Amino acid sequence: MSFVRNIVLRQRARQSTLNALRFAERLRKRNSEFAPSYRETLENVGDELAILARDRCRDDRERRALLAGLMAALQRMYRTDPHLAQRVTRRLAPRILSGAPAQSHTNPWVKIAV
Repeated sequence: MSFVRNIVLRQRARQSTLNALRFAERLRKRNSEFAPSYRETLENVGDELAILARDRCRDDRERRALLAGLMAALQRMYRTDPHLAQRVTRRLAPRILSGAPAQSHTNPWVKIAV
């Protein structure tokens, strides 16, 4: 059962990362005023995966499955620069492994309202 759970977590992290990167890229291509920068996009992905790790993961193995999903998504998006995926994953890894997002609010509605 643990094996299946790790696969599901990896796939969820991969899909979440790909969706966030693709959405931000579409906004940037259209020169939208709401388009986030690359840094903001990656920070948000890190926060989202850290929250997922905090709420859904029971142990370190499951959190490493999230990191594997993040790495797989980044490798797919940035095929031209294979080292970029490793650098970004290394940068976000402590946050995801600890399950502590960079910007955590006590009331999640405050972030949505602002």
